[in-house]
Amino acid sequence: MRILIVYMSHTGTVRDCVDLLKKELNSHEVDLCDLSERVLLPEGYDAVVLGGYIHSGKLPPELAQYLKSFEEALLKTRLGLFLCCGFTDRSDEYFIKNFQKSLRDHAFAVMPLGGRLRSSDAKSILDKLIIWYMRSNISRSEDHLEGEFRRVLPGILPDQIGLLAQKLKASVQEPVREPD
Repeated sequence: MRILIVYMSHTGTVRDCVDLLKKELNSHEVDLCDLSERVLLPEGYDAVVLGGYIHSGKLPPELAQYLKSFEEALLKTRLGLFLCCGFTDRSDEYFIKNFQKSLRDHAFAVMPLGGRLRSSDAKSILDKLIIWYMRSNISRSEDHLEGEFRRVLPGILPDQIGLLAQKLKASVQEPVREPD
């Protein structure tokens, strides 16, 4: 199976998720398309997996433009969608806001892959301030065994990445759904 993974990464989290997904798909031919470097067309692939990071509730402009430019072609292939975001509990909201309904409905998977809030990944002072603010506002969860509170910080979700790979492999067994 020939697979295209189209993505945008800012701090490296998305790239790390993509690398883990590619490892899960090691028996297939996988092309990676980092939209900050190049654009590969979705035509000619058995499946396309597409995603990126969320910043201020939005996809990066390059990814949003790719979705818009190639929507028709994406609706003619097996499609998986993913997001990396620090707050996976808000991922449904982010998917609805950033991915056309037609693409969400067509996709064999629409899933968050986790996210990280590490100031060491920040590219600018503004990014560091945003990460600091987000980390300071993460709610505390109670450790029922110890009776103490600890911060719950986001991380990459390897189980979700594995599930995305499984759904992709399973989608090959079904014909591509044509848009209505």
